[in-house]
Amino acid sequence: MLINIIGAKCIGIDAVPVVVEVKIDRGIGIHLVGLADAAVKESLLRTVTALQSMDFHIPGKKIIINLAPADLHKNGSGYDLPIALGIIAASAQRDLPRLGRYLIMGELGLDGSVRPVPGALPYAEMAVGMGLSGCILPAQSAMEAVELRQAEIYGVDNLSQVLSILEGEDRGAQVSLSLSTRKLAGPKADFYQRMRAEDFRAQGYRLDRPAAAPAVMAPTSSAPAWRESAPQSRRKADDAPALTVGDALLFRSEE
Repeated sequence: MLINIIGAKCIGIDAVPVVVEVKIDRGIGIHLVGLADAAVKESLLRTVTALQSMDFHIPGKKIIINLAPADLHKNGSGYDLPIALGIIAASAQRDLPRLGRYLIMGELGLDGSVRPVPGALPYAEMAVGMGLSGCILPAQSAMEAVELRQAEIYGVDNLSQVLSILEGEDRGAQVSLSLSTRKLAGPKADFYQRMRAEDFRAQGYRLDRPAAAPAVMAPTSSAPAWRESAPQSRRKADDAPALTVGDALLFRSEE
């Protein structure tokens, strides 16, 4: 069975598609082709170890992994995750019906954890241009693409979460850019939401958190500060741009 997973490579500030093709055939060994650098070649050992740590087996056949187009130099550790998913799907160990709908990139730890990779925003923009549903990226990397509203951006902490998304079982990892809330999967979710809020606070936003109501970022001209306010203090800023982060609605005053 031939499995195709859509990845990407950054060239300058733009991304170009890289298709990770995985095929299992008669023979032995794991063969990686497609003009890969040393970091990509090392991904085979990381990937095999990660899969075995999660109780997946490595088929005792010839596994061919092609990074297409073959004349484009590939570098970095971001192809670990698509290679692992390709081996799982090609060996029929899991059914992943949504595999072709997302651009997928991420570095794998030996325990199956997913580590950050650079280029999330160009990847997401490229996915939109290709008509894909969105991206599955490491949680920290996904925050870089949080403002791109045309795509579903998933931030994940481990391979198990990726498999749940691709099986259509887990929507909780989605950083939903088209909805009023944005969430991350895993224990790091609260940290990333706070980090994102701090980023906006540094840009001149202030958090109003009315009782029993969604948190609101109200425009401020003074130094921003967190404060609690009563529900009646909420105000609508029709002329101010609004963004949503987690359960917070953000407004910033126009200069």
